[in-house]
Amino acid sequence: MIGPTDAGVMSAIVGPVAQLRTWLAWALIGYYRFQGLARQQQIICGTVTADWGLRMAAAPQGSFSRRPWSPWKVPDPYGSPAALRSAGSVAAPLLAGFCFTLVALVLTSPERIRWPDATLLLLTAAGLSLIAAVQCSAWAGRWDISPTEILSWWPDFTQLPQEAREYLFKEQQTHAEHYVRWARATRLAYNGGILSLLAGVTVLLSPPDHESIVSLRGLALLLGLIGFFAELAWVVVSEFL
Repeated sequence: MIGPTDAGVMSAIVGPVAQLRTWLAWALIGYYRFQGLARQQQIICGTVTADWGLRMAAAPQGSFSRRPWSPWKVPDPYGSPAALRSAGSVAAPLLAGFCFTLVALVLTSPERIRWPDATLLLLTAAGLSLIAAVQCSAWAGRWDISPTEILSWWPDFTQLPQEAREYLFKEQQTHAEHYVRWARATRLAYNGGILSLLAGVTVLLSPPDHESIVSLRGLALLLGLIGFFAELAWVVVSEFL
């Protein structure tokens, strides 16, 4: 027969043991959940196992920089390639068409413009520079490739020898270097086109000699100047500082 003292001892032992068992059960559940999430993340990201550990195979594409924990060159910022494609394939062609439309308008009514020749020069330069941005963007696209796209050509990547994998890593880095050059050329051409367009519109807004500058047209001229210098400051800070 178990007395009150023995029952107290048993209760003191069973209680911590049950609590410890509960903790162990939750720890195992957490461990297996973590393993499942890690495996899912590995499948989604396309990680591959190399001699020095896990390597990300689905790094996004763009203006790249080396990261010490990834063999790929990773875009910095991540959205730069998409922004460049948008500027080169959508914005630049539309703005170039707008520039040449303004050129046609200046040619048909030069008497209402104070400096028609300067306006034509700036607008033509803007249109040509924006067309150059379209061309450079197309060439940048030839080198804009992500590790996922590279690995789609090599589905047996994990079975390749170490030397072959190293070659693919270097090939992606070479593509990234070429892309960076053409991306910079695209940005310079695009920014130059924007600046020339704003300068041409500002000159176009200049009132003729017989009109006073103190007018709504003079206010439009002031806004054009503000826009030009704001864009110039933006380009200098983003590209050279």
